[in-house]
Amino acid sequence: MIKTSGGVHVDSTSGFVWMNQEVATWQELQLPADYKLASDYQGGCFISWTKNVTYGLGANDVYDLGAQHVFPDGTLEFGINGKAVSSVPMDQYYQQLVSDSNGVAIIAWSDLRNNADYDLYAARIAAPVSLPVTWLYFSGSMNGSTALLTWETTHEVNNKGFTIQRSHTGTSFDSIGFIAASNLPQDHHAYSFTDPNPFSGSNYYRLQQEDLDGIASLSRTIQVDFDLKNTLSVYPNPASRYITVHGTSAGSIIGIYSVDGRKYRELRSTSSYVEIDISEMARGLYFLRVTETENSHSFLISVVD
Repeated sequence: MIKTSGGVHVDSTSGFVWMNQEVATWQELQLPADYKLASDYQGGCFISWTKNVTYGLGANDVYDLGAQHVFPDGTLEFGINGKAVSSVPMDQYYQQLVSDSNGVAIIAWSDLRNNADYDLYAARIAAPVSLPVTWLYFSGSMNGSTALLTWETTHEVNNKGFTIQRSHTGTSFDSIGFIAASNLPQDHHAYSFTDPNPFSGSNYYRLQQEDLDGIASLSRTIQVDFDLKNTLSVYPNPASRYITVHGTSAGSIIGIYSVDGRKYRELRSTSSYVEIDISEMARGLYFLRVTETENSHSFLISVVD
């Protein structure tokens, strides 16, 4: 009897993404077990499983390890028989699967190939396409009544830019802006985007990276929470002589840092209104951080002449 494994891809509206709805991802005479699934962050996924290669033979159970990569359109990278990750003698079992945002999956498993005790092995599986960008980080924070999103990439190839998407629930996203690719001849590319009207409460953000050929992929999703009833504000920004922090609680610590983390100033507020002299600070960008009893808030400020 041929054993088959399969899957479906459903979007946030419960609609089927793949044309044939169901896709067979593995098909052999062996018995599959212990499935693991991980996104490839390009709209597809990695699947790994153990398979009983002695099923139906009347022999002691022996397990091998297989894997599959499913592309966003539902086609398979490794064909219907999948990819043999490990098929050495004895058992490969208790496997775990993880992936990163650059289309690479790592499988780790317990291995009895020495027939004495279990050892630990791992293997790497990479998506075959060259990604337009390699993500270094993507983060967000409150910046007064706005949300500041920052991200950095490396090894950009054929990159058109990034569509910023936001959701109040984490399931249905709307596009709220676009940042074009920097196209500068450098290894690292830093970007930022300000959402001027975040929701009160939870805000979920993700980036849709688009290349020049029209192919798109998604970043991881991050969450930024807002309580707009008691919002801190920093003004004016940009500023040249004084900057005011409004909405602090007594005892809050206010620090000003360079973008590489060096501390320039630190003081403790005594009221909800603090005025800071910045006239002797060099022109440039800084982070102002307000640390309260249970949380902290960061603001990007600009010092000008």
